[in-house]
Amino acid sequence: MNSESLELQAIFNSDHLFAAWVKEGLIADLRCFYDPDKRCLHSVVQLGSGVCGYPRVLHGGFTAAFMDENLGLLFYALRQHGCLPFIAPAFTAHLDVDYKKKVEAAPGRLLLCTAEVERIEGRKLWMKATLRDSPNGKVYATARALFVSPSTRHLVQGGLKYVASGLAPKFFSLE
Repeated sequence: MNSESLELQAIFNSDHLFAAWVKEGLIADLRCFYDPDKRCLHSVVQLGSGVCGYPRVLHGGFTAAFMDENLGLLFYALRQHGCLPFIAPAFTAHLDVDYKKKVEAAPGRLLLCTAEVERIEGRKLWMKATLRDSPNGKVYATARALFVSPSTRHLVQGGLKYVASGLAPKFFSLE
């Protein structure tokens, strides 16, 4: 397998969900590997504490958010490798998660999430993800998602509203 480790520091700024999960101890470690030949991303997460919805069972919302973030990381890797017909950001437009088995949660537990491209059409990117305990192990959840990149018109309008709001850093200022 031709894979490369993703440089997560470039992705995880202070307001990124994974950064917050690490800071709060919800995840102890996260390693991500992108396979450019197969256009897929493999992420291994080591659970921390405070991730249960029911005693000793991983919260379903955590599962969904983790899978969505992995799909987002796949989008990021695809964009970095020039595999998309657009360069703008993309956002989750639809996420469908099927929970197959409960995930027994314990600090130190390792889980593998694999995110893959299904198809790309214009500004739309369909992907799928699988959460399991090992490469050929028990499947806990699967997800399918549609990411959509906004049109250039919407990006420009959003940028102008951001600058006009006064929230943009000074280097975005029109002054």
